[in-house]
Amino acid sequence: MAPLDLPPNRALDAAAAYQFRQVLQAYESKEYKRGIKLADAILKRFPTHGETLAMKGLITYNTGAKDEGWELVKKGLRHDIKSHVAWHVYGLMHRAERAWEEAMKAYVNALRFEPEQQVILRDLANIQAQLRVYPGLVETRKALLKRTPDDRSATTALAVAYHLAGDPKAADRVLEAFETDKLLVKPRNSPEHSMVTLYHNTVIAATGDIDRALTHLNLTGGAILDKLELKERRAKYALALGRYEDAQKYYLSLLDINPDCYAYFRGYTAARQISNTDQDALLAVYKELQKKYPRSTAVKRLPLDFLTGEKFVEAADAYLRGRLQKGVPSTFVDVKALYTSEEKANTIEKLVLGYLAVLEHDQDAPLQTLTPNGTKRDAPTAYLWTLYLLAQHYDYTRALPRALELIDRAISHTPTLVELHMGRARILKHLGKVGEAADAMNAARELDLQDRHVNTKSTKYFLRADANGEAIQTISLFVNTTLGGGAIGDLAEMQSLNFLLEDGISWARQGLIGLALKRFHQVKKAVDLWADDQYDFHAYCFRKSTLDAYVDMLKWADNSLYGNVQYRRCVRAAVSILIALHRDPSLNTGFPPDSPTATDADRKKDRKRIQKIRARVSKDATREPDKKPEKDTNADYVRKPDLDPLGDTLLQDKQPLQTALTYITPLRAALPTDVEAVCLEADVRLCLGEFGKVFGLLESVAEEVDGDVWITPRAVALWCAVTDEGTITRSDVERAFFGGHPPSTDFQITNLLSITAYLDILNTLDASTIPPSHEQAILNVLTNTRKLSYHDSLAIVNRLVAVDAEVGGRVKDGLNERWRP
Repeated sequence: MAPLDLPPNRALDAAAAYQFRQVLQAYESKEYKRGIKLADAILKRFPTHGETLAMKGLITYNTGAKDEGWELVKKGLRHDIKSHVAWHVYGLMHRAERAWEEAMKAYVNALRFEPEQQVILRDLANIQAQLRVYPGLVETRKALLKRTPDDRSATTALAVAYHLAGDPKAADRVLEAFETDKLLVKPRNSPEHSMVTLYHNTVIAATGDIDRALTHLNLTGGAILDKLELKERRAKYALALGRYEDAQKYYLSLLDINPDCYAYFRGYTAARQISNTDQDALLAVYKELQKKYPRSTAVKRLPLDFLTGEKFVEAADAYLRGRLQKGVPSTFVDVKALYTSEEKANTIEKLVLGYLAVLEHDQDAPLQTLTPNGTKRDAPTAYLWTLYLLAQHYDYTRALPRALELIDRAISHTPTLVELHMGRARILKHLGKVGEAADAMNAARELDLQDRHVNTKSTKYFLRADANGEAIQTISLFVNTTLGGGAIGDLAEMQSLNFLLEDGISWARQGLIGLALKRFHQVKKAVDLWADDQYDFHAYCFRKSTLDAYVDMLKWADNSLYGNVQYRRCVRAAVSILIALHRDPSLNTGFPPDSPTATDADRKKDRKRIQKIRARVSKDATREPDKKPEKDTNADYVRKPDLDPLGDTLLQDKQPLQTALTYITPLRAALPTDVEAVCLEADVRLCLGEFGKVFGLLESVAEEVDGDVWITPRAVALWCAVTDEGTITRSDVERAFFGGHPPSTDFQITNLLSITAYLDILNTLDASTIPPSHEQAILNVLTNTRKLSYHDSLAIVNRLVAVDAEVGGRVKDGLNERWRP
């Protein structure tokens, strides 16, 4: 007989109840065929048993029949809507689909009917951590700890929940109570106990009680296995507490371990209570340390940051000589940070020119003969590395013809050195010769075919030159193309964001926006997967006690996962394409628009070229695996074929602006006050006609940023879009952003962003004349911006020509004078 306390639609007899438990076991052990067979046996006798229907749906879903699985689970829930099992299964289904909010709602409903169910509570806690619902997470962890008060992982989980919710004092109380009342015998040589102890110390420090944090370290130091972390924390805490003698001792012990760590040297000098402006005292300390650590590079490099005048000349001279004599390729990268000071940059140039003058007279001359006390002869490669350093210097300061001359001399001296060819490629790139730069980088790659770094660089340079075919062939040397999908399939699966992003931007430049959107979609998919993959760590990190790393991961994900440079570039490029698709739906053909000046023959030739590109990309992306797996065998993994290799389906999007918002929303969530993210959303909302939201977005950041660069172009566009009637009027826009006056083209140009903003304003207001003052300002910015290549300058000039051909021509002539090789 069925139990009397169960509802009639849930009651099973003893045999069926036993079979249902076996269904649960079959699901947990992934015996799906057996589980479905058992569920069918129950349903034959109890066809409306909701929990069995739900479990059969869950198992069916995991066999790949997702639609049938969903139908069964929903049917089971309809038959027994008060079953915690059915609601839990419904939550598991949503969790599998990464629909975290819906999964959380299902778990909450399950707990309404079975509030003591520990498995559901654990699943709910993981979802709450994923969604950063920290107040709810605290309550769930409390409920779990109440059921297992002696479980240390449950205790630390509650402490972490309090910490994440912004209450480190409560977290400290939880950990302290467990260690006092439950952990009477402290484990020895236990990695888990060591990591929990370090985390407890982190929590104590987060409360602001640094004195107690240091005392805690001293009391529990024997249990901490990570002795380096122990010493670093002691040094940091002692310095923060003003215990300078102890801090000096701790930092010196750290320097004994790693005498090339900049942070240790800076900590030690801070413990010596020396002001950063007191050059003499700082230099004296570093000279002491140079005697103690004669083989340290950092102790010789760090004084260059604060020294000036003759003392800087002397220190830089000694440092550069040593690096050139040893033949260190990264010397310029090391000293590049000093170039924020024009005086130091000029000093380095004079010193290296002096070395070159001597070495040109006699390439075997000892570099040390330039100093009175030098007797040691330098390496015979000093001349080579001096040329290389000087070429990099002129490249950085954009004296590109001189840089190219020097790097060519270095290559003629030693033509087989990879770094020289890479340096030449970089100089050519800055000259705007992207095709020659790609060839030069490929020449560097061919000198060392096993170097992944040079292969990656060569691929990137090919993409910058829009040679996508050569790029994919180059990178194919280091990817697995045997599993199907070709090289691009492997790169997408391996989440190679740099390649996908550069490839997409290249296709966008060529007008193949379908392929561009495909690559941007793959970038977004990869970043979304990283965000979803956090879920696995919400349980794992408590089992393994990696609590500090767990908290750091969550903080990193909140700030940098969607806020990283690659994703920002992806959003910027994808949104611009999707807005263009909204404005001109005819772009969805997959072919770039024809040039108005092209002849019929040119159009035919260009279309044939594009068809070849599309055929090549499609053939590579749909490539069959080298070996097909046999059925019902544990064959090697094979990729699923890409059903839209060219992005044609993405081009047929009927709501491109809504798709653009799916790119922007996670960026806005990660960086809510970031002006670029706000302006991107404003651009999309403006196209949607949501003028009130656009006004609010611009107003929210107008006081925090340079309005001329970011806000003014959007405010001008908003002013042009609205009328004198409606929720937002032109008068509202004028009062908020233009001092009560209509917008004008009177705009201050000081940097590249301001040039772009000025051109946007001119286009919006249909202005076609650029005054001489603005012309000169634009030319000054384009010729004096160090990180701007000739190629990128021409892209801006082309926009100028579209507005005012005469001014654009004069600016182009001025650029040619500046950049002439």
